[in-house]
Amino acid sequence: MKTKDVLLDEIKDKLVEIRELPYSIRIAKEKETEAVLSG
Repeated sequence: MKTKDVLLDEIKDKLVEIRELPYSIRIAKEKETEAVLSG
């Protein structure tokens, strides 16, 4: 089982990865997410 600190580090890494994606890809992903959320 991972400690909370390790999990938080992994989450931060993921957020950084997402933030560093090219802007256009990020917009596409957001639109995709909105589409999924709105059904």
